[in-house]
Amino acid sequence: MSQRRFAIKRDLALLKQRCNAQMIIVYEGGMFRCDEHFVSYSNLVQDNDVILDVNTTPIKIVDAKDFQDTVFKQHRMIMNEYAEEYKKIVQ
Repeated sequence: MSQRRFAIKRDLALLKQRCNAQMIIVYEGGMFRCDEHFVSYSNLVQDNDVILDVNTTPIKIVDAKDFQDTVFKQHRMIMNEYAEEYKKIVQ
């Protein structure tokens, strides 16, 4: 029983690590982490706004709608994958 719990904790930690790495996107030469906070923040960005990427590099977002869509799609894809893999691990 304790080996099973250890395996579940290990597998969930690896899953979280893998999904966190996949949340990084490159857009207009900047790197952005598409977590739930950034998804919300991206909805405030307007055309030609300058925002900071994960390396605090200023990046001009020319097309805000495209940026928002890209961030949201990446986040949704990773969260769907996380949910599917999570179910497999804990069953």
